Amino acid sequence: MFGSDNAGIGFVRRLRRTGSTISRYDLLLATIPLALGSGLLAGAATDLPLEAALAAGTALAALAVLDGLFVHPPTGLGRT
Repeated sequence: MFGSDNAGIGFVRRLRRTGSTISRYDLLLATIPLALGSGLLAGAATDLPLEAALAAGTALAALAVLDGLFVHPPTGLGRT
């Protein structure tokens, strides 16, 4: 069978081991679809107009992109 370095390691231990390798930019990339999905869910689950809820989610996603590109831009090959 094909194995990996993580064979036999529990999920929590593996998450702890790889958790330290998640960078700020990984979190920003995860924020974008979460913001858009949250807006979609808020529009579907409440009396808010869908367009307004999606606009709010889009604004949050745009803030994450602007933060990652202009406020805290990548500075080189090193991890931040």
